[in-house]
Amino acid sequence: MKRKLAFIFLLFIIGAIGYLGFSIYDQLQEKQVVKERIAQVPEFTAIGLDGRVIQSNNFVRKAPFILTYFNTGCEFCRAEIRSIKSHRSLQERAMIYLISDEPARVLKQFRNKLELDSLQKIKVLQDSTAEVKELFGVKGVPNTFVYNREGKLLKNFQGETKAEILYKLVKK
Repeated sequence: MKRKLAFIFLLFIIGAIGYLGFSIYDQLQEKQVVKERIAQVPEFTAIGLDGRVIQSNNFVRKAPFILTYFNTGCEFCRAEIRSIKSHRSLQERAMIYLISDEPARVLKQFRNKLELDSLQKIKVLQDSTAEVKELFGVKGVPNTFVYNREGKLLKNFQGETKAEILYKLVKK
């Protein structure tokens, strides 16, 4: 009886290890697929707070650009956005797109509270269908993607990133 229980326990452990191994492998594969998909800016649409549909191909060739996926309730997101807002040299060098899947009403309040509406180079966009979130493999916020003017990904930051670091990438 003890042998039988030990054998069942051993099978359970082997099964659990196999499942975890497969899960890790699957996650690594998914990360690789996302990495390849975003190496060049993928095609997507977002909605400006004025209701206009914005195409990602409009971002390319104008200037380097920064795409930050955020949430209005995230303190780390707010800190990153404040840092970007106060860094004038970064705004002169790059377009900054702040994207969230929250309702437009919430995003407008956020934009007004942080006084972003008067800044030409910072645009708040809505990802109403979570297309951007899925396409870029966003799992947490803030998640920042820095692209050059040709649409090539320079760097992907997960977590709060200071504007000085972003500026060093886009000034090259």
